[in-house]
Amino acid sequence: MPFNHFDSGRKNLSAWYVSILISYLAFQPLHDMIIKIADFLIRMLTLVNIRISDQNGIWVILFGVCFLMTLTIKNFFVDNLSINIDKDGGGSTERAILGFLIVGLYLYVFNRVFTEQPMPTYFPKFAVNLFGGYADTFTMSGESFSNNTWIMIHGILWHLGPVATFWIGANIQKD
Repeated sequence: MPFNHFDSGRKNLSAWYVSILISYLAFQPLHDMIIKIADFLIRMLTLVNIRISDQNGIWVILFGVCFLMTLTIKNFFVDNLSINIDKDGGGSTERAILGFLIVGLYLYVFNRVFTEQPMPTYFPKFAVNLFGGYADTFTMSGESFSNNTWIMIHGILWHLGPVATFWIGANIQKD
């Protein structure tokens, strides 16, 4: 089944977490190539009369290219080497929190690597700020957000939040 990549168990979520961290390392040296692939896809879509000219559409294409790369890393590297938590489990609250933290980490990583691409306008301001895209998105409109404390909290929340949740969930399950 093709949707088994999106199971919400602790084992699969930990595989996504590791895949995102590896993607973060891979996106940095491949930054220019990823942008060229996204540009190529936009040109190919133009040939079939799908025109993407606004920043929202460009962001979606770029995000899609990065997501496919992360999915490839998960399938061929993380899953094959079993670089994840080996015991599944966790309650629905734990899985919901982990899902949110992992999606947030991915958006945060994406915003940190592709700083020249603003987040789409359909994201509310609090979400843009929460996922670390505020500097990329709103400096173009003249707004600024320079709360250094919040900027430091982003890294701790998105990078260590899933690890803390995995640890707390595993310890609760032991008891």
